[in-house]
Amino acid sequence: MAGLFAKKTLKTPLPDDPEALVALSDKLIGDPWKRRECLEKAVTVAPDSLKARYALLMLGDLGKGGKRDTDFSRIKSYILTPFEKPERFDESEARRMAREIFDHPLLKECLDLAGDRDRFLRAYLLDLSCEYADLFIVSSAEHSGAVLGFSTASSRLKAMSTAFANLMEGVRSCPYMSADERKMLLSAVNEAAKRFTRGDMSLVYAALGDETAKDVRERDDIFG
Repeated sequence: MAGLFAKKTLKTPLPDDPEALVALSDKLIGDPWKRRECLEKAVTVAPDSLKARYALLMLGDLGKGGKRDTDFSRIKSYILTPFEKPERFDESEARRMAREIFDHPLLKECLDLAGDRDRFLRAYLLDLSCEYADLFIVSSAEHSGAVLGFSTASSRLKAMSTAFANLMEGVRSCPYMSADERKMLLSAVNEAAKRFTRGDMSLVYAALGDETAKDVRERDDIFG
């Protein structure tokens, strides 16, 4: 994750075209401050650009304020962490982060611009879940399954599967979302898990409680 925070300065002037600004921001993965500058300008010059607003939404809090390079909570998908690791958050933090998933002002603006609100919301939740899976499960040493510094493909899959199961259980039991919100997010997390386990969900489903496993399977084809 260090690449997300490595400062690289772009010395050329920013273009005025919103598409060019969004494209430029995609190339600046190592400089969230410059990425934010690009995307904020794109939104300013093209207020009806769904692409620019969505990119700014998914940037999270990266590039805001000072250069707190190791503050991973600035990453957008970090807001899913309380579902996987509820013991690390108090009630007010967990509620705030859960509601941010659905109530962020930029998301509301994106939904107003989107032609199909439900389809857009499902795609957003899937993007959020895949980013979390990539950065905080698959790429995390905590979920490597290593013993004495060594891990195997099977031990990594088992550790990842447990993390995905914990994440799903947390989503299903979250008291700060509506039933429809929980179902949509649960489906997105399930789809992300399938993609990162290459479809081998046996260990994930085995680690789930019976009711959660039932809920997941009932909506297993929503992204199919």
